[in-house]
Amino acid sequence: MAVKVTLFIPDAEAYGNLRGIAAEKLDVQQTNFYTDPAQAAKQAADLAREGKTSIVFAGEEHFVPAKFVLLKETGAKILRSSLIVERAGSNLPTDPKAYNVQSACPEGGKVYLSKDGLFSAVACGIGTGKAIIVPAQEERLADAIEAGVFEDTRSAKDKISDFIRDISETGKTVALFPGAGAQAFMKVIGSVDPLTDLFTVADTEQDETAPNPDMSEKALAAENAKAARDAEGRELGVYISMPSDEDTVTLATANGESAKIEVLHALEGEDKKHLLAAAIMRLCEMTEDAACNGIQVPTYKETHLSKKGFIAVLCGIGAAVLACLVACIILFRQSASVSESTAEVSNTGADEFAAVEYDSRDLSDTFLNYYEMTSESDLLTETTRDIITSTFYAGNPGIASGYGFTTSPTSIPQLETSATVTVTETSLTETGSTAEKGQTTTTRKGESSSSTITATAAPAYSGTFTFTVYGWGHGVGMSQDGAKVMARNGKSYKEILSAYYPGTTIVQGDPNTPMYAEEPKEDGSGGMTLLEFLCKTVKQEIGDNAPYEALKAQAVCAYTYAMRKGNFGAGQTMDYGYNYAGTNVERAVMEILQIDSAEQQPHATYISYGGQYINAVYYSNCAGTTTSSVNAWGGSKVSYLCGGTKSPETTEVSTVTYSAQEMLSLIKGYASRNGLNPRISENPAEWLNIVSHDGAYNNSIGYIDRIDVCGMSMGGNDFRTSLMRGKLKSHCFTITYTP
Repeated sequence: MAVKVTLFIPDAEAYGNLRGIAAEKLDVQQTNFYTDPAQAAKQAADLAREGKTSIVFAGEEHFVPAKFVLLKETGAKILRSSLIVERAGSNLPTDPKAYNVQSACPEGGKVYLSKDGLFSAVACGIGTGKAIIVPAQEERLADAIEAGVFEDTRSAKDKISDFIRDISETGKTVALFPGAGAQAFMKVIGSVDPLTDLFTVADTEQDETAPNPDMSEKALAAENAKAARDAEGRELGVYISMPSDEDTVTLATANGESAKIEVLHALEGEDKKHLLAAAIMRLCEMTEDAACNGIQVPTYKETHLSKKGFIAVLCGIGAAVLACLVACIILFRQSASVSESTAEVSNTGADEFAAVEYDSRDLSDTFLNYYEMTSESDLLTETTRDIITSTFYAGNPGIASGYGFTTSPTSIPQLETSATVTVTETSLTETGSTAEKGQTTTTRKGESSSSTITATAAPAYSGTFTFTVYGWGHGVGMSQDGAKVMARNGKSYKEILSAYYPGTTIVQGDPNTPMYAEEPKEDGSGGMTLLEFLCKTVKQEIGDNAPYEALKAQAVCAYTYAMRKGNFGAGQTMDYGYNYAGTNVERAVMEILQIDSAEQQPHATYISYGGQYINAVYYSNCAGTTTSSVNAWGGSKVSYLCGGTKSPETTEVSTVTYSAQEMLSLIKGYASRNGLNPRISENPAEWLNIVSHDGAYNNSIGYIDRIDVCGMSMGGNDFRTSLMRGKLKSHCFTITYTP
């Protein structure tokens, strides 16, 4: 049953089709046309406080004012979504308020990116309901829908698809311990993505009885999951049993050190096929959690089945199959009233790497924090499913003693079922006498014939890719380590800046210098002076132990960058807790602001080209010679960012190694996100080929202009930040494949 919603649509004539688009995904209860976006947003927020869900469609002329009101109505901390900043880049407006609203997300909210990042949809939890602002423009609306803005009604098949994608993006691969449960899981995965090679059934013994009578069922599940992992050489192993006579299913996920086990019990009146369907969905969640977060030992980590409503039947696995191996029917309770719908939103953390043209040593990875908000009215108490969750230390293989578990029952709402499927219990059981290894016999209810299904594992690639990486950051503009060396060698901050931004002018006494980076509120609270902003930024970016002239150079860059962007804090990070009073950082910043105290009006020093603030990008460590902005990000030539400056610091060299399977997962994840079709050679040595580089380090090594990845041509920095998910410190690297 679709979520019940109220729509707010501007201009009935121009956006008359929006109701139809929403109705395809949602149960539209009411449609309101508006002319005042702020009023519409306020009404949507009021409905959310009643536990209801509203969609505010907004064209470009209505989007910013409507979103601004929703952000305030949440009452939550407002964060800048670096996902939006990174995607939108220079397309973001220069007006500070418009920039802030476009890139903002409330704590506990979720962003659904458009292709260009602008007017991205945002879900805001307010009270026990939520209000979602969605772009009305056709292409951006399509992007939001594709990103899952209406995911409250998504099916189990969609959930499985997301699971496969998310596992792919982690670079992890999974092996299943063989058995009927594993075959059921693989059939479900294959019905969604028959070509995925992220999962395989291990070629190991299918002995599901304990070698030691003292070994518990949970200990055996852990051993089986670990055995599958070890047999296939994959990062994770999983185990799923078939429903037992006691109507329970045991699940396990394992890495090389530990395992997590859950035992699911059937609800009263629930048959085994529905129990198995619920178990497969739960195993997906456990596996994704293990891939993303690892398995904590010995800390007990409570897990829950999702309460988000969806109905799905994963069937039609193949034309040759007379009946589905598994009918994954999971019908979660949906209330007859909107007020009892579940509000689930997640948060985009403020500590993310914030701009494609800037790198930070302390923010080289992206961090996402997830929060779940659930209405108390959604919790059922009539009947429950008990899930016993355990953490388990694997220890040495074959040792039966010393298995340590922490177990705790978790009460989970009953999953009501209102649909039926014609699959007999025998269709969920490996017959043994008639089925070969890796085969399952299924019989359709009412028929005497049977079909044999053979699961073929995807090819596993061997070998490793080792990246030797030179420098840290994009290599464009000022190297912070280079600035430190130059300052120690007696260079002034002006000489440092002139070297890294050739052809520019250092201007002192900017008449447009603001007193505040963030204006105080009307009651006088809040706010941040420019002095405070620059001191905390300089400390975070280059460190307070940097030479004095390097501190001044960093302060000038930070100020110039912020003024060009029209927003203080865009793409830069601060040490919020830093006490700068009396430090060299404060003295350096005061000098470039030409003030003697915090109360004075500053007149800052900045870098100018053609009478304009330059794009004063910077990074941590250079790979010999700076590179150009065109090399890093494409676009038109920028005269002061053409590279070629020899940077004096010692180049930092690091190595990162990935297995061929991990590399393949990253390649497929990138291709999937960008709608591309990679040509996967049987020989992994042919997957990655550096086409050109700028020779920044030496004649053989430089910042990569172009790289060919399985027939997909991309820039080196795009490869580093997008395909490799920022795991390489720079795009100056070499690649060695070892079979």
